[in-house]
Amino acid sequence: MLSHLRAHPCFFTFRSVKSASSSSAYCTPASSWIRIKVDQQKFQNRGATMGFFDKIKVAVGIGGAKVSFNVEPDQEIRQNGYFEGEVVLRGGNVEQKLTELTLDVIQTETWAEIHEETYVDHFDGDVEAHVHEHQRERSTTVHKMVIADEQVILPEEEYVFPFEITIPENAPITTETVSWKLWTNADIPGALDPSAAFHFKVLPSPAVNAFDRVMEDFGFEQADYGNEDDFEGIWVDYSPLGEMRRHFDLIEASFWNEDGDLQVELKLDLQEHSMFDALGSMLGADKRTVNLSLPGESLFRNSDRSEPDMEYIKERLQEIFSHFSK
Repeated sequence: MLSHLRAHPCFFTFRSVKSASSSSAYCTPASSWIRIKVDQQKFQNRGATMGFFDKIKVAVGIGGAKVSFNVEPDQEIRQNGYFEGEVVLRGGNVEQKLTELTLDVIQTETWAEIHEETYVDHFDGDVEAHVHEHQRERSTTVHKMVIADEQVILPEEEYVFPFEITIPENAPITTETVSWKLWTNADIPGALDPSAAFHFKVLPSPAVNAFDRVMEDFGFEQADYGNEDDFEGIWVDYSPLGEMRRHFDLIEASFWNEDGDLQVELKLDLQEHSMFDALGSMLGADKRTVNLSLPGESLFRNSDRSEPDMEYIKERLQEIFSHFSK
């Protein structure tokens, strides 16, 4: 089933990082709550002029301005976290006029579309089925901002735009079918617009990550995971190992973050031990659903809520496993 992407205008929060320059001015971006500092001395609204051959070159991307990302590659980007970086605009061999410089956050979903066609042989009446699989892709811009408007780009000059992006607590995580990237584009009339992309992964929140580690300590391994169809949470399947195999066939966990609290729904697939258990399994009675609420004030040990208390999670899970392992 295709999960439709939903674009939220305030899905990601951008916060500017203070510039080191002492002489600076704020450009007004698309959203009023976004501010990016740029160097006023370098960006001056003058008339950019080019010779005829210069215009030919920059029109095909030779000798014109370039843009790139400067992002620390080792940053761990998680739900309810943030990461920092810079958009770097460097002037080319000639002076050019910038219409606007934009920064987009783009989510891409891929899926397989399967069609089955049936053919009947008119001579012998045989029926043949052919299955056709097509890979589909949909990209959605969940946020777009203008980080610089009309300016003149001086030759060989470098302009740096720091940014900080806050990841929502229930942002879809990166999977085989969901990916994320930043995209920046400089609109320069009469030239091949320079652009750059930075691909990044969104990992589960610190709370979900800690829960996963506690499950491993109890004797479970992560079998599969993904985003819920409505993108309101994530799910993880845990397979039991060792002693836990005597009690469970599988545990399906659904997680969603709620204002700093972690809500968990556990579907316990219990092991069969008798004919009555086997009969119950046929009737669906071998499955139990447990709802677990982990409040943030108990779950986290520090004020910025980056270090979950694994002992607290272990205590809450121990109550559940003790009850169903009798």
